[in-house]
Amino acid sequence: MRVRNTARAVMLDPQDRVLLFEFHLPAGFIADEPRCFWATPGGEIEPGEDVRSALVREVLEETGIGGCSFGSELWFGSNVLMFKGEPVRTHERFFLVRSPAAVPSAANWTNDEKDVMRAHRWWTVPDLIAATETIFPPRFGYLVDALLKNGSRGPEEIPL
Repeated sequence: MRVRNTARAVMLDPQDRVLLFEFHLPAGFIADEPRCFWATPGGEIEPGEDVRSALVREVLEETGIGGCSFGSELWFGSNVLMFKGEPVRTHERFFLVRSPAAVPSAANWTNDEKDVMRAHRWWTVPDLIAATETIFPPRFGYLVDALLKNGSRGPEEIPL
């Protein structure tokens, strides 16, 4: 089974809002039917790339925001999903990233990102907790709430 290692940014703006992107995946991408969900910036670690370099690259690529402060690893988790018809084990690692600004740009998006990413939004913790939309990872609002109230005890394993 192929393994997909990722680096993901829990990206907070100066008001402690979290940046999420809305993904629209076609049928067959990760499920038999189309999927729509919100998720953090981030993506697959490229061959020969370390996790920190991947995190910095993904943040700049997906948000276009420079001058970020890259913090410690907060959470990690693993799951198995069908990815374009192939079973894949994912290893997701989430890191704290502080953004100096709240205006992302799609200028550096790859063609794949242009195909599946539709919108962005800075979410408050109450909005995350009250959301009816699907957000990845599960219980994300509660995780961010605990982080902001208590700091990180990470890296901590979370269910995906």
